[in-house]
Formats: sequence, C-alpha cells, structure tokens
Amino acid sequence: MKTNERPYNDPALREALRKDCSQENMLTDDFEQQVMMKITMHQRRKPYFRIVATFIGLLMLSGLAFAAYHFAVGEGLESPSQEAKASVLSQQKPAEINDNIMLFDNMQLDSVLTIVAQHYQKHVEYQNDSVRHLHFHIEWNQAAPLADFITLINNFEGISLREENDTIIAE
Repeated sequence: MKTNERPYNDPALREALRKDCSQENMLTDDFEQQVMMKITMHQRRKPYFRIVATFIGLLMLSGLAFAAYHFAVGEGLESPSQEAKASVLSQQKPAEINDNIMLFDNMQLDSVLTIVAQHYQKHVEYQNDSVRHLHFHIEWNQAAPLADFITLINNFEGISLREENDTIIAE
C-alpha cells in the first residue's frame, strides 16, 4: 500500500472517515476517493431533509395563519356585543317617581344630558369624550331651574358642566 507524504492531521477528514489518528499517520492513495464517496452519500440524503424541512415549515405557517384567523374573528365577535350593550344602556329611559321628578338609574351622562337638554330646549356639547360614558344614579326635578341640575352634576368629581347661551358644555 502506497502512502502520501502528507500527515493525517485534518480533524474534519479524520471524523469523516472515523479513523483513529494514532493508528495511521499517513494518507493512502484512495483516501480522496473515500472522502468523495462519503460526501456524495451525504448529498443523496439531503433532498429528504429538504422535503421534511419544507413540510414542517408549511405546517407551522398554516398553524400561524389558522391562529391569526381565529384571533381576528374572535375580536370581531366581541366588539358588536359590547356595542350592543352600550346601545341598550344608552336607550334606557328614566323612571318617573312623581309628576316632576325623574330617576336616572345607571344611565350614561350623554343620555341624561340629552333628556335634560330637550326639556330645557338646549344643545349639549362634550369637550371631554370620556365624561360622556360615565354612569349616574340621580333624581332630577323638572320644575327646578337648569342651574340647580348643573350644580348637582358638578358636585361629582371629574365632571364640569356649564351653560352658555343655548348650549350645555360638559368637560
């Protein structure tokens, strides 16, 4: 058996052939052929790995698309129910206790002010939109002047009503 003068020191080649370096220090003539045969055998297996990797990638991508679809549909179903609840609350009518006293029970401020403004023939303007959605439980005397009702509402924290000409301004 002929040997080359080059030493067998390359760790990658040694691992490819799975030979122990201590047994052979010199390379044989057919060493390059053995390496090429191992490389070509390894390359023949690669298409299967590519097919498997592609399948796994498509599976993951379809799972993400499925989750995104259900996430979007889930949000779409929740928002109309919340809007429906808000519309039901805003359509509530006050209960009349006496001829002149009305009870607003868990009604939003925009509904309350709409009823009061219609009674006093005023318009309502909101400068702070978050105030519009506050809920109230109050009694309103229709015979009392508008200034009394404004004072009653202004006693609550974070709400400020004022009357300017024919407009009630809520801040």
